[in-house]
Amino acid sequence: MPEKTFGEVIRAERELMCFTIEEAAKLLKVDRTTLYAWETNKRKPHKRHIREIAELYAIDKKTLVELLNN
Repeated sequence: MPEKTFGEVIRAERELMCFTIEEAAKLLKVDRTTLYAWETNKRKPHKRHIREIAELYAIDKKTLVELLNN
């Protein structure tokens, strides 16, 4: 089975935390369409958002960067 993508990982974590996309986007200070684009792998977050995503979802920042580079 292939590894999960960046978007799949952050969506799964958001859902595990019972956040709606709107709630998570607000906490990350981005528009919900931006978060949706990240979750569907249509866009990659800017470096400044990686830290915020890692902190919100309690994911190692290095792991997120590796997923983005795959």
